[in-house]
Amino acid sequence: MASAHEGASEPVLSNAALSGGVRSKVSQVGKTNESAESQRVALVLILNTLQEIVKNFETLKQEASACIRKDGLTKQDVSEYWSKLRERAQLLVELLGSIKDDLKSLHSAHNDRIDFQVNHFANIARGALESKSNNPLTISTLLKGPRVTKAG
Repeated sequence: MASAHEGASEPVLSNAALSGGVRSKVSQVGKTNESAESQRVALVLILNTLQEIVKNFETLKQEASACIRKDGLTKQDVSEYWSKLRERAQLLVELLGSIKDDLKSLHSAHNDRIDFQVNHFANIARGALESKSNNPLTISTLLKGPRVTKAG
């Protein structure tokens, strides 16, 4: 039985054709795959960094809470509590620096927005830490964050 392609001349790619447009298109596909892989790696690095920061943030919260949940609360306990809160705020100040290089590698349309939001939050934390009063209420409020409720 004859095939539909029998007798038809099939295009043959010569080295000359490959050295032109086809080769550059193959190269672009390779670059796209490399780019997608580098994007994936950057995203994984950002997520790993954020997970580590969250872990440290929560550990400091638990340590701070333990300081003031003791019987016979002392001035030292309260001082240690505020020290832990300041450490948590410092994590927020350093957050953008922790992800900035990987964020640049991400090449996302949202990079500027992410950069702005994280930097804004870091500036609030920095302001709370650097205020003359070093107001514990400001730091405490900042670290509690917004309340998230489920709709419905």
